[in-house]
Amino acid sequence: MSNWSSNSKKSKKIVYIHPKVWYNIAMSEKKSNIIPFPTMRRLDDLNREIFYAQSNQYDDCVELARYCLNLMQTGVHEQDLVVTPFNFDPESDAQQYTDMFVILNLLVASFLRNVNIKHVLQDDLDDLLTKIRILEDD
Repeated sequence: MSNWSSNSKKSKKIVYIHPKVWYNIAMSEKKSNIIPFPTMRRLDDLNREIFYAQSNQYDDCVELARYCLNLMQTGVHEQDLVVTPFNFDPESDAQQYTDMFVILNLLVASFLRNVNIKHVLQDDLDDLLTKIRILEDD
């Protein structure tokens, strides 16, 4: 006796399902009313916001350090204690200009440390502090 006979208890019916109907059935099983939270997109947005905030803080620290150097330059030129005031012009005194450039970058590193942004010269600031303390002890 064949498995396809109508008298068999295990008879199977072959039913043709159109592909569009099959697709709708398959898709209806995956539907949900829960909207997934866009975690990865939000993390990307947060990282971008942090980057821009730190970038703005970095720019603010650079501007503050430049302002401090301008104040120092103005104060040095207005004082009358030193006969030859410091010259911050790279063409007339390159060594003094490069020294001020280093001081500017050390100020930036110090200001960045205050807002918890890492700078490559912060370790040098710590080393310089150690050297200054050694000089004070002598």
